[in-house]
Amino acid sequence: MATDDNSNSATPTRVMPTQDLDLEPIDTCDGGGTVDPPPPSASPCPDHRNDLQVCLTMKRLPEAVAEAQAALVAYNAPPLIFQQDGELVRLTPGGNGSSGAGGPGGALVLVSPADLRCDLAYAARWYERAGDDDGGLKPIFPPPLIVHDLMRRAAAWAPPLRGVVRFPVFGNGWRLLDAPGYHADDGLYYAPDHATLPPVPDAPDDAAVAAARALICDDLLGQFPFAADGHGAAAVAALLVPFVRHRIEGATPLHLFDSPQPGTGKTLLADVVSIPALGREPAANTEIANGDELRKWVTAMALAGEGVVLIDNVNARL
Repeated sequence: MATDDNSNSATPTRVMPTQDLDLEPIDTCDGGGTVDPPPPSASPCPDHRNDLQVCLTMKRLPEAVAEAQAALVAYNAPPLIFQQDGELVRLTPGGNGSSGAGGPGGALVLVSPADLRCDLAYAARWYERAGDDDGGLKPIFPPPLIVHDLMRRAAAWAPPLRGVVRFPVFGNGWRLLDAPGYHADDGLYYAPDHATLPPVPDAPDDAAVAAARALICDDLLGQFPFAADGHGAAAVAALLVPFVRHRIEGATPLHLFDSPQPGTGKTLLADVVSIPALGREPAANTEIANGDELRKWVTAMALAGEGVVLIDNVNARL
């Protein structure tokens, strides 16, 4: 028996082979027409990734949720539904190109109870006893109480997610995460939106290190008129931080680019050190004099998952 939101118990799931089901057409729950039970080889949705048959009988809620959770975990492999900061989120294509909550390589959206109920319906075909004398089965949608408990217990079944990156970054043990997909040990999802990158050796030789240094210090930054060598080193640090950010606990320093006169390339430098990690110019805004408005903008950028932001033309203390 299916339960509603006010029930104190729910029905467990039981996996049943399709060939064991002998079902007649039944009225749809919205009152329009009839629906034939799907044949054994049919899939209710092109994205249906599981062929489980779920039959509900009157049992305790924990048993029901455990069975439903098993079907959902199988459906969510490889994972696209995650638990992040106490919320259920889904990785979907599209976005604004940021490294975190969006980008052509993947965008994170909140999962609603209705969304999760659809996922459960795709994860398995659900049935309940028809209640007539012959004890037949009729198709149903997943019970709302099971959906509610799975939402409440998301940390028990949804993989944890720290963020989505569009470029290879260093993870635990200084491993370079260059394989697309979810990296469970680091809680990161690498969703590239660029062409395949050449392999990077785990232990580069001196020649490879020298070539990388020349690429950054000479080819990329060599024409900027730094006042001292230490200033160039600060620009290199700003370029490297996004690639090692997930290895650093706590905050990282702000980077300030200033000059005695306009037109020396400060904004260009900020763009240059950001593009290797972002694939685009950073999200930017001019100086915001109002403290409340500045906090709102910074908060919005954080919620959007922006890895790097630029505050341009700063003339006063922030």
